[in-house]
Amino acid sequence: MKKAFSCFIPVALAAFVCGAFLPRAVKVSADNPAKAVTETVTDGLTYRKFEYEDNGKQTLFYGEYNPSAENAGYEFVIHNVKDDAGKIVRTTVSDIAADYTKKTGKKVKLAVNGDYFDLSSGQNMESLVMDGVVYTIGSFETKHCLGFDNNGKAVVGRMTQYSPYVEVQTATSVAYYPVFAINRPPEEGKLSVYTTANNVSLAACGKYKFKTSDPNVLQFPTAAVSSRMVEGSVTDDKPLTLNTGEFAVVIKGENEISEFFYKNVTYGTNIRLVNKPDGAYKDMPWVIGGYSVLVDNGVVNTDVHSDNAGSVWGTPRTFIGVKEDGTMFLSVLDGRQAPYSTGCSVKREAELAAYFGAKYALELDGGGSSAFLADLSDGEGLKLRNKPSDGAERKVSNAVLLAEKQIDQGGNAGGDNAPSPDKTPDDAATTQSGCKGAASELTGIVAAICLVAAEIIRKRNGGKI
Repeated sequence: MKKAFSCFIPVALAAFVCGAFLPRAVKVSADNPAKAVTETVTDGLTYRKFEYEDNGKQTLFYGEYNPSAENAGYEFVIHNVKDDAGKIVRTTVSDIAADYTKKTGKKVKLAVNGDYFDLSSGQNMESLVMDGVVYTIGSFETKHCLGFDNNGKAVVGRMTQYSPYVEVQTATSVAYYPVFAINRPPEEGKLSVYTTANNVSLAACGKYKFKTSDPNVLQFPTAAVSSRMVEGSVTDDKPLTLNTGEFAVVIKGENEISEFFYKNVTYGTNIRLVNKPDGAYKDMPWVIGGYSVLVDNGVVNTDVHSDNAGSVWGTPRTFIGVKEDGTMFLSVLDGRQAPYSTGCSVKREAELAAYFGAKYALELDGGGSSAFLADLSDGEGLKLRNKPSDGAERKVSNAVLLAEKQIDQGGNAGGDNAPSPDKTPDDAATTQSGCKGAASELTGIVAAICLVAAEIIRKRNGGKI
């Protein structure tokens, strides 16, 4: 009796600890003990492939990385492809990642599809901020977005506030100055933008004209180039007149802003009129749109949308999450492909995001758009790992990427100043099952208890769990 009881303790402990922390979607069953957690760690990226039973077989792909960690060599970004006229081009996540690498020279380590989009125009449906610049503001009250800064801060909800800025691109940097007013004189030490002017009196002001081909100057972002031909002075009293295809930046008085423009804005200098996020999303350089908020400040959202296949169980899902410690994750659950993978509802998607430890999480576009790409340092490069329900990657509007980031010394991560490689060999893939698979998702004492219990069981069973 004593021997039987001593064997029961670790078994019960493992079952209790692991079962309590597995979501309903991956609870242990008699037929499938939540097995096949295939894990690969490379360059700090943790990749996992889950196979489990939940109203049918499910296959889920997951990748996490902490861009806020010291010496992190990668960061999460958002990217889309545009033609020469600046119009969004719908293309696959693979092509979006390749375009990012071509334009920046930075390697992409992980990628998933992003926001919902209009099938005809390719335009994303919700708010989009890339590198601190607002490109779209969502107009659907039922849809939401997630902002992140790669330094541990994130926010999820609706972005409704933004402020106009002038972006000046010099040879060595990009500077931003807030716009005080449009077509009105600026106050002392401030900047205004004029899109129309006919002999407007502007005393003691610096005035800089720019040419643009954008038909609607006030539909930001608006790109332009300086037409300044003479050095002049920091300020003057001359009136302002604009021709078709021109706008002007006007700075009142001699100050830091007017001195900067005088020294840096010459013939051919590129600038843009842009909006930057404000309110709750202020200082969020990246904002991706989606549909339902899945987790907000650690609380699972149970009031998710039911339209657009939201309540349909067998649907592929894509979601993004941010953890308390700044770790971010991307995940795709394949669907519509029984018996390979069934898919789930948005409600279950929210539960999965919480299971993975999200403090904030957002539902991205799913269905046939769901695509999960990862570079596992296995010689295959950035490769499609899941099986899209369309049979191939769908052409989408944008994508969320984990890419090399610019380091302080001016080079790309991965060079002489790259962080030390992870101690786990690139080709070291392990398959964890049962309690050990659950422990990979836990932290602290819970994970330790689970692993110890698993080891006791293994020894008791002659090396098997």
